[in-house]
Amino acid sequence: MREGFDRCQGRPEPLKEIPLGTRPELSILRGLVGPQWDERRECWFAAVDCHCTDGSPRFMLRIETDDPYHWEPPKWSEGSDPIWRRTENLFVDQYNEPIACFNILPLDGTPHEEHGYFMNMYRYIATDGTRTPGPIAFSQDGFRFDVDVNTQWINYLSDTGNPTIYDPVIKQYRIYCRPHFADRRAAMLLSPDLETFGQPTVVLQPDAQDPPHREFYGIEPMQLDDMYIAHLAVYDTEPTEIESPAKMQGTTQTELAYSYNAQNWYRAYREPFFPRTEAGSLFGGAVYPSAPMRISDDTLLFHCMGQGVEHGAHDEQIPSDRL
Repeated sequence: MREGFDRCQGRPEPLKEIPLGTRPELSILRGLVGPQWDERRECWFAAVDCHCTDGSPRFMLRIETDDPYHWEPPKWSEGSDPIWRRTENLFVDQYNEPIACFNILPLDGTPHEEHGYFMNMYRYIATDGTRTPGPIAFSQDGFRFDVDVNTQWINYLSDTGNPTIYDPVIKQYRIYCRPHFADRRAAMLLSPDLETFGQPTVVLQPDAQDPPHREFYGIEPMQLDDMYIAHLAVYDTEPTEIESPAKMQGTTQTELAYSYNAQNWYRAYREPFFPRTEAGSLFGGAVYPSAPMRISDDTLLFHCMGQGVEHGAHDEQIPSDRL
């Protein structure tokens, strides 16, 4: 019987902030990006996104922990070398140059586990300056990746997390992205082998019950028993800004979404799951989610990156995460 039921949504319990530290050579130091379990190294891992003040390449590094409640900040050595050469666990390409990618999929338990780790990149900038949107890369150790610029999972820029999951029911990989450049809706494409990729199709977009100028910044899913749940980043843009090609001013917070097949998605409840906080505070301008993490006692941990200013603001971003 379904009569008399009221739909309600629980509230996550804030646990702590995870400071990542600061470095004078960096204009932005942010994360934790895409934390997940690595079966090969038997640890939790996440990426930290770093932007240099001297025009050096944007880079990302990997941090690891045995306890997903506690993460140690990156370590930096002193010296005159570029900052990305003075850290540990850097993500690099086959030429030992730094690369950036929000999500990496460990392939253990999939039909392609012999490839180690899969990376679907937002963009790759070669040493000669050539820019390739959407190349793929594989790695045996999770740090050094062989980038294949001749294979693109998409041929445009999808400036969001672009997470990949393996669907054991259809025995294919699902990559969540944007349907076009600057088109802030949630789309998905399929790949049977991580070498050939289908066309993206929209799986979730704002509807008539949403306020004007609302967009979906991205979606971060995970499998939970016989269904899927996801963090949906809801982006409310500045109404007076003229779009060219996309609105850059606005605020972000998260909602919950769910699916029974990882393709048809629904919003659980139209209230923020991780709402913004007071202006100027850690989450006052934007909340950027990572996929939920399920740990051994069936607790779900949510790592969210906070920003004290609105999206598009050029003020200093607050380099911290909160669970």
